Parts: sequence; C-alpha cells; structure tokens
Amino acid sequence: MTTIDFGDRNNTTASLNVSSDIIIFGNGQADKLLLNGDSNTVTFGNGNQDAATVSGSLNNITLGNGNQNAVTLSGGPSNNVTLGDGNQDSVNIGGSLSNVRLGNGNGDTAALGGNENNVYVGNGNGDTVNVNALNSFIFGGNGLGDTLNLSGDGIEVFGGTGNTINLVGLANIVPTILTGCNEPMVYIGSGNTGPTRLVDDSSGMQLHIGPTSGSVLLSDFGQDLTHGVIDLIGGVGGFTTTAAVLAALTPDGSGGTQLSLGNGNHLDIQGVLPSALTATNFNPSYSRHGRDWLAGVA
Repeated sequence: MTTIDFGDRNNTTASLNVSSDIIIFGNGQADKLLLNGDSNTVTFGNGNQDAATVSGSLNNITLGNGNQNAVTLSGGPSNNVTLGDGNQDSVNIGGSLSNVRLGNGNGDTAALGGNENNVYVGNGNGDTVNVNALNSFIFGGNGLGDTLNLSGDGIEVFGGTGNTINLVGLANIVPTILTGCNEPMVYIGSGNTGPTRLVDDSSGMQLHIGPTSGSVLLSDFGQDLTHGVIDLIGGVGGFTTTAAVLAALTPDGSGGTQLSLGNGNHLDIQGVLPSALTATNFNPSYSRHGRDWLAGVA
C-alpha cells in the first residue's frame, strides 16, 4: 500500500491507475482526480470545487467541507462516497451496490443509476436525490425541503421529514415503499407502467393523484387513516366535493376500496373498507394553494 499526498496546492490534476493505495488531497481549491483502480482510499480536504471521477470497485472516497465538490462513480460495484458539510456538493453513481452519504450542507444532489445502491441524506436543507435504478434504499435526513425523484423499481424510502417524493416512470413490478417517513408529500406522475404501486408505512402521507397519474394501488393506508390524505388534482375523477368522493367509493372485492378516476383508471386502497374512510382522508380538486402542478409530472 502506497500513500500519495498532493498537499494543499490549488488546481492539482491527477490521473492514476492504482489499487489499494491511500490518496490524499489537502485544502487546496479545484483539485481533480481521475482514478482507475480498486480498493483505494481517497480523501479531499476543505477546498471548494474539488472533483473525483472514479472507475473501479471497493473504493472509499471522502470529501471535505468545501462547497460545490463532485464525485462521479462508474465501473464496478461496492464503492463508498461520503460528502462533507459544504453546500451544493454532488455525486453521480452509475454502478451498483454502492453507499452514498450526503453531508449536512444545503443543496446537495445525488443521482443514482444501477442497482441496489443506498443513499443516506444528511440534515441539510434542499437536497435532491434522483433515482433511476432498481432495488435501492434512501434514508431520509432531518433537513427541510428535500426532494426525491424516483424512477425504477423496488425503491424504499426510510425516515425523513416532509420530503417531496415524485414517482415518475416506475416499472411498478415491485412497489415503492415509504417506511417511517413523517408527512411525505407524494406526487404520482406520468410514464408509470401499469398501476403505480405504493406502500404507505409512513405517518401523515399526502398522496397527490393528478390527471396523468393513471391507476394507483395503495397498500397499508389503514395505519395512516388518522393523518393520511389523498388529494385529487385537476378535476381527476370529476369530484368537486368530499361527499361526492365518499359516495363513489365501492368495495374492491378483496377487502379494500376502489374509486374510479375516469378514463379507465382507478384508485384501489387495499385492506381498507369504504366504511373506514372519512372526509378527512380525501381532498377533491386540490389546488396546492395556487401553485402549479409539478413541472414534468403533469
């Protein structure tokens, strides 16, 4: 094992093809690393605009507390990335079986492709996680205004407070699962294959169903009846009052409730009979207080 230390110089650019080495950048600004190899340990200092592009497996990359730092991972599986507490850091993962930890800065971004990746969101505000992947886990932080854009299949979100979760282009073979989330705002967009499958193991979910959402299969809403709300956007289903929604509920024949959304689409609330649903669970013609329906979702 060799230690390669570039010190605190600014604008250092290094292209390395090594394995099992320790690579250190100091507190200089705008350092850049191109790394091809496996099982390396890479550490950046607290400079701004540092960048690492890594191809290989089993690498550990840690960024300091500077701002606007970036990591791009491609190639083999099982890399680990830890971002510091600076603002507007970013990480892009093309491989699989990797772990990403966002720091406590604001405005961080993580983009995931591949399969079976884990993202741990820090406690900063306004972070964004984009997932176009299979069987990935997202662990929410305690920051405010985080946005999770989910596309793929078998994605599970654990924890987090008040996250905005956009479901667009899902494969919908395996459901999206919300576990232990507090007041998530879930928007179902277009391009989903078949009915959107969602498991609500959260607290106080606000589920927004719009004209382009298609059919929705909702599980475990029974445990969220006290605080969970289903918002019907843009006149979907033609409902203008909560009383009209409740009158239109019918048994689905399997112990649940079905609601027609028009155009051959429906909402199926599994395991909850119509008699268990009340006016507090529905909000017809919801307008988001004058805000536009999410761009790219409607």
